[in-house]
Amino acid sequence: PVPSASVLGSAELLNLRGVLADDPLRAVQALPGVATGDDLRSEFTVRGSDFRHITFTVDGFATPYLLHTVRGVEDRGPTGSVAMINSDVLEDVTLLNGGYPQYFTGHTGAEVDFRIREGARDRRMFRVGVSGTAASAVAEGPIGRRHRGSWLISARQSYLDAVVHRITDRAVSFGFADAQAKVSYDLSPRHRVDLTALAGRSRFENDPV
Repeated sequence: PVPSASVLGSAELLNLRGVLADDPLRAVQALPGVATGDDLRSEFTVRGSDFRHITFTVDGFATPYLLHTVRGVEDRGPTGSVAMINSDVLEDVTLLNGGYPQYFTGHTGAEVDFRIREGARDRRMFRVGVSGTAASAVAEGPIGRRHRGSWLISARQSYLDAVVHRITDRAVSFGFADAQAKVSYDLSPRHRVDLTALAGRSRFENDPV
């Protein structure tokens, strides 16, 4: 959209998202002008601007920070974070890290736009995936006999906290679950309706020794 934009397609997101965590923000960390100082966190800085100054959008609409994270325990030891969105449902991620038209107020830094893809319109499909910290499933398919629309549903559940509890009963553990859904329908050759839903929750347990 502008010369300062960097776009990561779906194939690049899958290659750069990380092995331990399915996190599209880890792919953004590989772009020019982006720096991060912690391998356990999704947060990053863009040209020296703090993460809280970055604008996040989904399909062009401003959103809160879509992160599973722990706040208020930074002084007790290392903590982590992961993006609350599955890379398998993304069409692309765009980073605007320079001069660009700002349509949303409240932030003075860069802008990160997640664009969720449409579901398949030719046939129904179901896929499962496993990373080092979570398992995910994606289902999609057409709507109606004429295939004028599509639906897409994704769910993800972490299991790292279950592994930690199998090893020891007294340890810090962090678990999360999230889901994404998108429905698209063509009202006419020139008009389309999209409905996108995102949901998630995270859990932190700290058992002192």
